[in-house]
Amino acid sequence: MQAVKLHGQAKGNDRGNCPEAEFIAASEGAIKLLWLKRLLGELGGKVSEVPTLYVDNASVVKLAKNPEFHKWSKHGEVRYYFVRECYQDGRIGVEHIDE
Repeated sequence: MQAVKLHGQAKGNDRGNCPEAEFIAASEGAIKLLWLKRLLGELGGKVSEVPTLYVDNASVVKLAKNPEFHKWSKHGEVRYYFVRECYQDGRIGVEHIDE
């Protein structure tokens, strides 16, 4: 299976590099990754490997793999935890990649 690069970018505010914005972008990427996996299955393709979400923010990868309690993560919305849940359930892999 080939890698698919999904590039997310925060819009409209100065919080583009904060972990919260990066985690939202990773959640959106995970949703698209799972959708592509399901679409491939419906078209008759077989996905034998767990798809991997490559993220260029080390904090997001750490939070997805190890749910530490950061200030913003205590009161974050449910969608922020989607990447963590998918990783823990084995639906996706999460790896850090340099930009």
